[in-house]
Amino acid sequence: MKPIIYLRGNGGAGIGWGHISRLLALREILKPEFAVIMAVPLASIPLLQRAGLSASDFLQVPESDNPDFALDFAGAYCFGNILVLDGYTFDAAYRESAMKAGFRLVLIDDFAHGDLRCDLLINHAPASETLYGRHTEIGRCCCGTDYAMLRQEFYGPLPEYPRDANTVLVSMGGADPADLSFSLLNELISSFPELKWHLVITSSFSEEHIRKLQLLQIANPGIALHRDLDVHAMRMLMLRCQWAILASSTVVMEAWASGLYPAALCYTDNQLNLFRGAIARNMAFGFDIREISASFRAYLSGLHKPLTRYPEWNPPEKLRIEFRALAA
Repeated sequence: MKPIIYLRGNGGAGIGWGHISRLLALREILKPEFAVIMAVPLASIPLLQRAGLSASDFLQVPESDNPDFALDFAGAYCFGNILVLDGYTFDAAYRESAMKAGFRLVLIDDFAHGDLRCDLLINHAPASETLYGRHTEIGRCCCGTDYAMLRQEFYGPLPEYPRDANTVLVSMGGADPADLSFSLLNELISSFPELKWHLVITSSFSEEHIRKLQLLQIANPGIALHRDLDVHAMRMLMLRCQWAILASSTVVMEAWASGLYPAALCYTDNQLNLFRGAIARNMAFGFDIREISASFRAYLSGLHKPLTRYPEWNPPEKLRIEFRALAA
């Protein structure tokens, strides 16, 4: 009998939806071969429901800034099953308790520091293969874009139709707590009036931030706001836009997988490794948030040689191979 795979993560207005989005992608990859259950607090359940999950697909765990393994999985049969953790609040005590209970432990990591004891570690940031040489406590590492956890739409073939000229996709993540969406557009719309801007926002943006963006849109017809896009709509937007300015998260890899060469910016520590790796591998242009107009003008110059997707790129199968081995 194959083990159950529990995907434990957190998401919400304060921390964004990156962890939950990665776990949803991993669920999609693993579900054809395994029983997969999402384990999330109440605040994250609406995103699961929007993704089409039903009550039988997830386990509600307590809402806490300091999760307790015993409370999260009280009554669950752990021995021989697999627990995947994606988040920054699952400390060493939580992970040790999980392994003592009999879980085979998988960590999805962004930082590459601290005690990372686990059976399998995944970091899909470009060039992350170089980050874990000293971490002998890790059973096995799966690093780099060969293990990209994306929704299935992003692995599809690239269309041959032309992109819409002079269009820019802007996405600063699921919550954008620093209100960067407004700061970027407010400056760029006046410096580059010939461009059409497609800004992706979510209901997790603050009400004040959304109000400012709506007023900016009213004053500037060249701005289109796209709210709470599903994965298909996001993929189509990436296939049609000519350029993109993106936060350094999985969305950069989705854009690259959609044939875009995005401008990536970094504004939090957890984005740093992906930001550096994407630039090092020529998957993205390094955008300097301190020099918005100058940085965007350099990006538009087109003097880049971006890395293109290679035909045999197949992260879902590579990930399934690793989980088959872990389950054996």
